[in-house]
Amino acid sequence: MSDTTTMAAPSNLTENDRKLLVNAWNCFKTTPSVDNTRLQTMGNYKTPASATACYLAARKKMLNADGAKMIDNDRKLIVMAWQCFRAPP
Repeated sequence: MSDTTTMAAPSNLTENDRKLLVNAWNCFKTTPSVDNTRLQTMGNYKTPASATACYLAARKKMLNADGAKMIDNDRKLIVMAWQCFRAPP
């Protein structure tokens, strides 16, 4: 993500909604596949690789014991990643 840009989460999601999505993510039986090019576009990242790196860092925080290290931008990134899931082959 560019240093001067902030991520926009869907405005209709409350903080509780975002927390629920984080908790649901911890309940997946398999790791979801994220369309990194779409995540790049949604988050205004410079490249798909930078979007992936930021997503993986946020996911790592979320997967820790209780996600206590997550900041609001991490939660917003996870919400954006939800919107970028690819359909299974």
